[in-house]
Amino acid sequence: MHEAVEKFLEKQSQKKKENYKQFLLDNDICEREYSPNEDDAYDENYPFWDRKQNKYYKKIPIEVTDEELEQILEAYNEAQVNEVKSNGIATFFLVLGWITVIAGLIESLSAASGDKGDSFTFSVFIIHFAVTLIASMMYFGFGEVIKLLNDIKNK
Repeated sequence: MHEAVEKFLEKQSQKKKENYKQFLLDNDICEREYSPNEDDAYDENYPFWDRKQNKYYKKIPIEVTDEELEQILEAYNEAQVNEVKSNGIATFFLVLGWITVIAGLIESLSAASGDKGDSFTFSVFIIHFAVTLIASMMYFGFGEVIKLLNDIKNK
């Protein structure tokens, strides 16, 4: 094999290993090394805070075999698919919020036009549309709360 090809492949292999190490750290598949400082002062070498131990720590990636890494990636991908599927209720509230905005806009224009449609009362439009926005914001909020709770559950 040519020397340039070997260097390139070695470089790509190193990048892949670094990416996997970062993946393990991001998903808390690591060990924790706690700060030796007895005071609770922040140290940039120990950037994470453990609420249970009341100490700062840093993450150290663990060594995993190729088979273990493959199993971890498979489980991670399954969790990602399940997370997307389980957000149906949050999506429902988002869609319901947009339907409320559109229906409320139509209703507000209709109410502001009056009975015969010959005049437009802007204050009536603002009042009706404000009520619509409040209702739709509640739907958006419920959807976001459900989505955040689902994210917390999946961690």
